[in-house]
Amino acid sequence: MKKREIKNLTEKDLKEKIIELKKELIKIKSSSTIANPSKIRINKRLIAHILTKINKGGIKK
Repeated sequence: MKKREIKNLTEKDLKEKIIELKKELIKIKSSSTIANPSKIRINKRLIAHILTKINKGGIKK
């Protein structure tokens, strides 16, 4: 999922995405061996980006 795609999402879509990403992060944290640490970094960056979008109010309702 690219940043460009996030711009076009509605608030409801964003909330679903955040829940999805949180589940993914929990899944990654719970697995004892991490095969690809760069994957986590991307997800954290994506979550941060989505949250800043919400805080700035740059969401189409």
